[in-house]
Amino acid sequence: MLEKVLVGTMTLQETRSDFAVIMDEIMHWCKLLEKDYGDPNKFSIGVQINISREHVSKLLRDTNSWIGKINDMYDESPTKLINIDTLEKETINLVERLDEKAAEDLLDAEICIINGIPTAAATMLYRVGESVIRKYYALEMGHSPSEGTTMGGMANEIRIKQSKEIEDKKRTKPDSILNFILSQVEDRNITNHPEKRFKPSEAEELFIFIKKLILDIDKKLNDK
Repeated sequence: MLEKVLVGTMTLQETRSDFAVIMDEIMHWCKLLEKDYGDPNKFSIGVQINISREHVSKLLRDTNSWIGKINDMYDESPTKLINIDTLEKETINLVERLDEKAAEDLLDAEICIINGIPTAAATMLYRVGESVIRKYYALEMGHSPSEGTTMGGMANEIRIKQSKEIEDKKRTKPDSILNFILSQVEDRNITNHPEKRFKPSEAEELFIFIKKLILDIDKKLNDK
């Protein structure tokens, strides 16, 4: 149950990114109307745009509130997010979708989580995440990332490319996998917080993030 709640929180964070994009678009139209016609509220379309802006603003505020409340509930729960049997079964399923090195890292992470060594587990999981995002990067960009490029760096390069494609009408919105990565990567980027000591719950959260990443990217690669 807690795993479903956490994945729901990640989805909310992804949705929050979408709301922010919508908000930027609305503000763009408001400025254009104001520049060409003065006060947008003089026109029915201007009134509707402002109403839409207020609605999206409220959705952004509500989403932030929901995320905070869900995280508080999780932090206060004494229950382990993933029991050992489930962790072992899910690891076996995920290992089959990884290359040899990433598979070894995931197995090491599983051992660290089971034995209460969360910081080491987080380090291994981050390496797994970088490995699968490299595959997604190669698919999206048409070439492999530079050596040493971080998870966040790869996501940002893909974001710039997809934003350009949206401007050129080659796509209508960013890929859902990219939105998910961007919504999660800053808080979970170990290279941004090298001194951080991870709690057991944080290592388990990271496992859930990496699990979804592996499954989504594996599906994307197989659909091509």
